[in-house]
Amino acid sequence: MSHIAVRVSLIAIMSAMSLAACSEKTNPEASAVVVAPEPAVAASGAVIPASSEAPDAATKVLIEDMTHWNMYAIDAGNAALARSQNAAVKAFAQKTVDDYTALSKELEPLATSAGIMTPLAHDADNMKKLDALTTATAAGFDAAYVSQQETELNAAAVRDKGYIDTGANDTIKTFARKRADRVAAQLASLATLKKSVK
Repeated sequence: MSHIAVRVSLIAIMSAMSLAACSEKTNPEASAVVVAPEPAVAASGAVIPASSEAPDAATKVLIEDMTHWNMYAIDAGNAALARSQNAAVKAFAQKTVDDYTALSKELEPLATSAGIMTPLAHDADNMKKLDALTTATAAGFDAAYVSQQETELNAAAVRDKGYIDTGANDTIKTFARKRADRVAAQLASLATLKKSVK
């Protein structure tokens, strides 16, 4: 094969890969967007002052992650409430739904004050997890749910600790500590829950 033919082939392959990558882009509503920081009102009625600085990349990523986790935890919990026949799993799921619904409401004004518009939709990764719960057999649902929760909670704990240690926004760091405490409590509950799930 001539050099020209090789180059043409390589260009064709690279073009195909670029098109494939474009077609796999996630829904834009699944990404956080940086906007001008604004004062916000917390659920308690307290005014949260706008940050004086534009949000850094790590803060944007953490808020995006927290928002996706909240959406996932609520929807996965609702799936467990609908599908599980195990009372302990249902109790864990209900507490998860309640806790992360409350945390979602608390995070929204914090994000606004930091100059970040939170995602409005699930990302592709969380959609795959939720699809796996939807398609799990009745007999396998509890094990799939508990396994997902363990994996995701451990990942959230690592991300929270990273931001708590190095994050730039003190208000978001305080929230990250709160979520870290919640995640630690869930992991402790999950250790007990696993004993009732075969």
